[in-house]
Amino acid sequence: MKNRILITLIHGTFAKNNKWTNRNSVFRNRLKQEFGRHNITVEFKVFSWSGKNSHSDRLLEAKNLKEYLSDSNINSVDHYLICHSHAGNIVNYTEKIYSAEEMRINGIVNLATPFLLIAKRNLGKSRLFLTYILASILTFLTFPILSSIEAELQFDFPKLTNFQIIMFTISIFAVFYFFFQKLYTKIVDFQVKNMAQLEFQESQLPNLVIYHKKDEVIKLFKLQKILYSIPFVLWNGINFILFSLFLFILFVLFLGDFEMKESLNVLTDFLNNRDWIIFFIIFWIATSLSLLFILQILMILLPYIIVGHKLGFGKTSLLTNATIKITGMQRNKWHKNCIEITDNFSSFLKHSIYDHPNVPIKIVNWIRDEINSKNIRE
Repeated sequence: MKNRILITLIHGTFAKNNKWTNRNSVFRNRLKQEFGRHNITVEFKVFSWSGKNSHSDRLLEAKNLKEYLSDSNINSVDHYLICHSHAGNIVNYTEKIYSAEEMRINGIVNLATPFLLIAKRNLGKSRLFLTYILASILTFLTFPILSSIEAELQFDFPKLTNFQIIMFTISIFAVFYFFFQKLYTKIVDFQVKNMAQLEFQESQLPNLVIYHKKDEVIKLFKLQKILYSIPFVLWNGINFILFSLFLFILFVLFLGDFEMKESLNVLTDFLNNRDWIIFFIIFWIATSLSLLFILQILMILLPYIIVGHKLGFGKTSLLTNATIKITGMQRNKWHKNCIEITDNFSSFLKHSIYDHPNVPIKIVNWIRDEINSKNIRE
């Protein structure tokens, strides 16, 4: 008896018009030829999505995919999905939101999918330190700002006693401290929400994963994992002090033209001036915090800086990446059907694994086995 199946092809990021999903493409023709050898008739459909490179877009496309899968016309035959790259994450989100039963598909083939692993950033480790520092800096800046307003508007503020100044300072500090505490709470809520949305879920459906050992995307994910952690290591209180000290030493060396004797003279002059020390400590803390903030933004924007396939962090995901660790996992421990391609093939990117001549054969063999297993169960 001749089996009939439906395969939906789902392209990856920035690949809305990718040729491998098109009618009469090399990939589709190879699949059709291989299925024919096993007496299986195959029909192809294409699920097209925006291809935008952000978590929010993939979450939105998960809902669109569910609507597509709800079409009664595609549920009369065995239905398999072949997803490339981040399309595999869209399918994973769809299953997470709607469950395997509601999706009504028989299996999923993931080609070079960088499954996203989510972990919490340890935001609380240096929270008090940063809150006190930021509140102190803003409190300190309040007085010169008020003096500038007084001079600009030619308005005389009431003269305050020392006790009133102390109470006013404490009040201002409390306001800023409360604000940063509330901001931290909002960030934690945001973190928890994104953890729940993006966290990888073990699939309850039959899955086949095929990837290349030298996949460029997974290499970038490894680099991103290291670089994204740098600002969060430096935010720790002790590391922050060391970081500030390191910048201070560089600054002294710069003033001394990077000559040790001149640099020591600059340092001696600096240490003998108490007013300069007080001013410089406050200034340097603010400068260090600013540099750390800039460094963190650069790490978040890293995927836009690196040439090549982007990692999947769009503009809407800046705060997401600042609060949770997002890394890619190529080898999946949650199922046994994982095939690693190690040989080279004539493709500019190893990530474009659908160009590999053996991939259609492996896909067909796996789907054939799934069909046979289903027939035996029935």
